[in-house]
Amino acid sequence: MRRKLFQGKRSYSSHAKPTLSSILNTLKHAGVGFDVASSGELGQFYLLACWGKDMIMTGPAKPERLLRFALENKVGAFVIENTAQLMCLQELAKDLWIPTRRVTKIAATVEWRGKKCCRWVNKTTAFWHGSANPARDIMPKVQLSLLGFQVFQWGNILSIYKLRHVWERSMSTCKSLTEDFRVLDVGSGFGIPYAAEASLAWEEVNSLVNELKDAYNIKEFWLEMGRYLTGPCGIYVTSVVDCKETDGKKFSY
Repeated sequence: MRRKLFQGKRSYSSHAKPTLSSILNTLKHAGVGFDVASSGELGQFYLLACWGKDMIMTGPAKPERLLRFALENKVGAFVIENTAQLMCLQELAKDLWIPTRRVTKIAATVEWRGKKCCRWVNKTTAFWHGSANPARDIMPKVQLSLLGFQVFQWGNILSIYKLRHVWERSMSTCKSLTEDFRVLDVGSGFGIPYAAEASLAWEEVNSLVNELKDAYNIKEFWLEMGRYLTGPCGIYVTSVVDCKETDGKKFSY
């Protein structure tokens, strides 16, 4: 993994994965941070002496008790998914006298040659950047320190030109909201070939990252590598523990 990544912050997303403590220890000693979404994940990391400053908390539907637990354990940053989560975190940070950094999650529509090239966060998100523009409206009311933006998208991008187009649109969207941020998390989207397509060349991706960081004056560029890193390593298989049938469709868990 180190050979593929440029110098910078690295985080491992533990969401809903059967992650063994030995794997987490290996990542911790390699200097990799962690992306957590639940109290169970947080608890597992603290048992391994992973510190909050090396973690970011992501995902919607965070109850107050979970946000409080994360704050008390000094989680480094939070990705804010909606206004209710933002206001709750803001009140807790004030009550606990804890300085907190946030990464605001927004959406943007990106087209490539007349077609939508990515599936983006649904535009009904509280921070949708569009005609209603609630992201711009709410920012003056926010008291937490803004670390940056997450413009998350899903896709299987294999073209460096399409990747440039998506990232430039993401950057211009965020810069239109404020110039005062240091981090842009562009989400995932790094593709791997499932058929005969050519794969993305990491040298080109790395060069593009550094070029756009300088052009848009962004201090940190967060990439969610996902399958790009793990795809070539094969697959893992877990046991089926339950089966369910609803409306004639069968589901395995």
